[in-house]
Amino acid sequence: MRYYRAPEVVLNVVYDDKVDVWSVGCILAELLTGKVLFPGKDHIDQWIKIIEVLGTPGEEFLQKLPESVQHFLRLINHHEAKSFDYIFPDSVFPPMDDSDMESTKKNGTMTKIAKPRKPYCTALNGRDFLKKLLVIDPQNRISIEQALRHPYVEEKHEAGELDAKPRPILAYSGDIDSMELHTDEWKKLIFDEIKHYEHEKAKILDIFNSIDVDM
Repeated sequence: MRYYRAPEVVLNVVYDDKVDVWSVGCILAELLTGKVLFPGKDHIDQWIKIIEVLGTPGEEFLQKLPESVQHFLRLINHHEAKSFDYIFPDSVFPPMDDSDMESTKKNGTMTKIAKPRKPYCTALNGRDFLKKLLVIDPQNRISIEQALRHPYVEEKHEAGELDAKPRPILAYSGDIDSMELHTDEWKKLIFDEIKHYEHEKAKILDIFNSIDVDM
């Protein structure tokens, strides 16, 4: 889906597995805020939505792009980056509740006190994680391995994930844009894509729900 495409895909330039890092950042942002972070209507609007939040990239990034892409980007109004403290205030991160409390007996009376919050559960760590995931220049974006070692999720990844062999990267061909299908075939194609998306989203929700429970 367009909303989760990395800038290098939106700009139709060479990309690698860091596109998945970007997508994870978009999904995490949506899980926290309940809103799509970059709701672009087409590939041009998608780029504008990205820079409205993260700011217009500098000359160093532009110089890495084909001249035609550079020319296009220079025509778009300049935007300053928004503060992540504003986009992701403390209130969007899981609050402490009864699951974060433990009972203790004091002067013969049972009371509840807050458990020490684990480092990965803090809003500060969460914002830092998002800042490193949502970087326009893929060369400055953290890798999958670095993301798995970030304090916000380090205690939650499955054993062996860091050593798993990467899947082959398949370039987006754009074939679907030129497919000629009957209405029923389009419905089935869209339905299958939604099922796959919901399945993947459910797995991610399970991970973050487990973080909430263990805080």
